[in-house]
Amino acid sequence: PFAPGVYWCLPFAFRLYNSRKRARSQRWMCGRRVHRTRPELAVEIIRMVAEWFPDRAFHVFGDSAYGGDSVLKELPENFHLTSRMVLDACLYDDPKATKKGRGRPRKKGKRLPTPAQIAKSSSKKWRTRKIRMYGKKKTVKIKQHTGRWKSGRYRRVNITIVRDPSGTSNDQAFYTTDLGLRSEETLAGYAMRWSIEVAFQNAKSHFGFEDPQNRTRRAVERTAPLGMVLYSLVVVWFAKVGHKHCRFPNRPWYTKKSTPSFTDML
Repeated sequence: PFAPGVYWCLPFAFRLYNSRKRARSQRWMCGRRVHRTRPELAVEIIRMVAEWFPDRAFHVFGDSAYGGDSVLKELPENFHLTSRMVLDACLYDDPKATKKGRGRPRKKGKRLPTPAQIAKSSSKKWRTRKIRMYGKKKTVKIKQHTGRWKSGRYRRVNITIVRDPSGTSNDQAFYTTDLGLRSEETLAGYAMRWSIEVAFQNAKSHFGFEDPQNRTRRAVERTAPLGMVLYSLVVVWFAKVGHKHCRFPNRPWYTKKSTPSFTDML
């Protein structure tokens, strides 16, 4: 209610990741623990939320590290995923129906053009759209396509190919498992991820997220999440109560300020 159109990241669950590159002597005496990748740890949290709220629908927006097969194949029924896609991704059409009783059902149909080929093709025209991303309205050119993605176990996805009219950045491709999502919604939703970076910065600046020199696993699991939990509690409290009493200081050089920062909340 205090900042329409502004999105806030609220950390609520945590997993400790140990890099394989770290020397064994520096892995906090993890003992016989089996190494797990960051996507595998993310799937743990996704499954946990699915158990908490089996009747609610959720949408995960993740960067390319969390957009591959290791997360897609484990998605619960009430979850959608939106992430980046490589421009040379292998796409296929829907499989043709086979006669009943003759072999296993096909997973894919004929091969479709890659996102890079779709971007170069003149058969599908670019659409120019103004989308609010990262707090600003940005003009982009987009093409939308649907297909079954090989790296997603041939799951049907909507693909959005984005081109910068100014030519400043290269073409990019995004996908979503929510087939009812428009391209504009896909891009705007992916841009909301910037609030994650803001949450990290604020937790480091105000709650000492990166200050403690912990040397044991349990200390890390206590201290680091606490800074993030405090950040979430402050934002939730401000949304419910604090914003009603917030008054900005008189700053003649900043008269157009309309939404509070995290420092204002504190």
